[in-house]
Amino acid sequence: QPRERASRRELAAVEARVAELEARVADLVSRLEDPALYAQADGPRRAGKLGRELEEARRELEVQIECWAEAGDALDVRGAGVP
Repeated sequence: QPRERASRRELAAVEARVAELEARVADLVSRLEDPALYAQADGPRRAGKLGRELEEARRELEVQIECWAEAGDALDVRGAGVP
């Protein structure tokens, strides 16, 4: 039971991180889609920075989704009585 509780805590933490990253990606996409960004003198520079942040957030999101799936699978296996 303690391992299952730890797995559930890990799963909850990863789920929270995935949600956080999904919100970050959505925010960055929204900011990059805003035409006002490109109307500013430093808009292209800022857009480049936001684009790099978006790439990084998407990469981290992919990693966290993989961790989420692995944690969920491990919990399913334990719940099925497999050590």
